[in-house]
Amino acid sequence: MESLLISLEIVLPLFLLMALGYVIKLTGMMNETSVKQVNKVIFKIFLPLLVFCNIYNTELAESFNSQLLLYAVAGVLIQFVLSLCLAILLEKDNSRRGVMLQGMFRSNFVLFGIPISTALFGDTAAGLASILIAVIIPMYNVLAVISLEMFNGKRPNVGKILLGIVTNPLIIGSVLGVLFVLFQIPIPTPVYDTITDISSIATPLAFIILGASFSFGDVGKYIKEVLLVLGAKLLVRNIPLELTYAGEVFLGYAVDLQRKLGSMEREFQDLTGNQRGLLRIGVATIRGRIVMPSILTRFRARYPKIAIRLVEDENGKLLAMKATLISDCGAYA
Repeated sequence: MESLLISLEIVLPLFLLMALGYVIKLTGMMNETSVKQVNKVIFKIFLPLLVFCNIYNTELAESFNSQLLLYAVAGVLIQFVLSLCLAILLEKDNSRRGVMLQGMFRSNFVLFGIPISTALFGDTAAGLASILIAVIIPMYNVLAVISLEMFNGKRPNVGKILLGIVTNPLIIGSVLGVLFVLFQIPIPTPVYDTITDISSIATPLAFIILGASFSFGDVGKYIKEVLLVLGAKLLVRNIPLELTYAGEVFLGYAVDLQRKLGSMEREFQDLTGNQRGLLRIGVATIRGRIVMPSILTRFRARYPKIAIRLVEDENGKLLAMKATLISDCGAYA
């Protein structure tokens, strides 16, 4: 029951934003053209800045998790293969198979992944989810082209796929965020504040526009295909309900995912409780050699799981690092 309440607290606000967008459309305050225009701005400016900001505010050394990255890649590939099998078995029309396949395996990771990760595990998880975009979105692009061309009898255009990947604003924002963190490129405060303000409205505005883009005119016409895509035949609709083979596979991965989420939650609890993490200290060269050895020895004895990054430089440069959040604290003359 507690898990259900937590899920409602996280997901319900997103659905309310979509409902608000749909009401805005019904009242005529936005038409189809304006919705498309705003949606274009969101995906080319607002969301890429959100992704960049999340990564820029993340400590890569602590947040990067190769196991989670491999798990996400494997999950997308397995879901694609299972969806492909279901699309072939359940739909005889090739012209519909590709669309159904995309509906089954391709998620709205950017829209839902970042806000849900942030709500569950805080800003650190948002940075990690943003890093995953640089991997997951190219996979979606490649698999989407394959799924459409596969049933049209055409060979995928590799050059076009690669061009779509390198020009994708979300991937550009993710890569730039990683580069700025790796090379410790400072951002002037006015520019940083502007990016933060824009990124803070990206998610709510995106969900409002998503709701405004809903159209239910043809749902009845394709109700069978819609149910197949959304349900993917996970259940046999008997009494009592039984799992299909796809449902059993899904349940196995869901249980494994729940276990990994529990492990991740415990690790983030360690981070938020200051039991693990990275402390960045800026210190003047001479002062550091005199006072820091004894301080660091006592600190390491008390907090053995917290890594320390010590930067020695001139006072002016150290103060600049503190102002641009490159260091957490310092000992200045």
